[in-house]
Amino acid sequence: VASNAAIITSSTGRVSIERSGELWAVAAGMSMNVGQVMVTGTDGFAEMNLPDGSHLEIFPNSRFAYRANQFSLRDAIDLFLGRIKFHIQKVTKDDPSIRVNSPTAVISVRGTVFDVEVDPSQTTRVSVDEGAVAVRHRLMPGSEVLLHPGESIEVMEGVPLADLCPLRPLDTDGWSRLGLHVSAQRRGQLRTSLFRPGIRRAGLARID
Repeated sequence: VASNAAIITSSTGRVSIERSGELWAVAAGMSMNVGQVMVTGTDGFAEMNLPDGSHLEIFPNSRFAYRANQFSLRDAIDLFLGRIKFHIQKVTKDDPSIRVNSPTAVISVRGTVFDVEVDPSQTTRVSVDEGAVAVRHRLMPGSEVLLHPGESIEVMEGVPLADLCPLRPLDTDGWSRLGLHVSAQRRGQLRTSLFRPGIRRAGLARID
């Protein structure tokens, strides 16, 4: 096993590595080399350890590359689609921060627990459980946003981070306090992720 390879510690359902345009099934104990791409199916879930001791949980319907930029030790993961939960090993202040890239965001961390999710529209959602995460727009100029535990942000193509604003969390009665009379069924149809604690986004979902 190469010293810079990641190790797959568990795998259930359809989990594969792309090789020469084909998908090869993986199992616990196998390695993922620099530049390789992993794909999980609708029932696929995997866990893997990075050489620095960081731990990743890869959820269904995901596709990502491990160190796509082979010449940069900072760029750990390029997430193209789906969701990964990161448990990043703490580094010293002299070590460079680790970066996670998505189609619309660049996420920099120095030891934290956080989720990154990319949907088919390439919107990136970053949620922080522990530590702090810096997020900047990959496609547009502007300052980065620093997220703390319990905070989230959605980075959308064509929307500057400066336009994103924090939204207060809503419980079941929160709809009524806003003057919104929405049935339980209709609430389920709305993009309720907009109303999770700490989330920041450019606007609210329209209610017809």
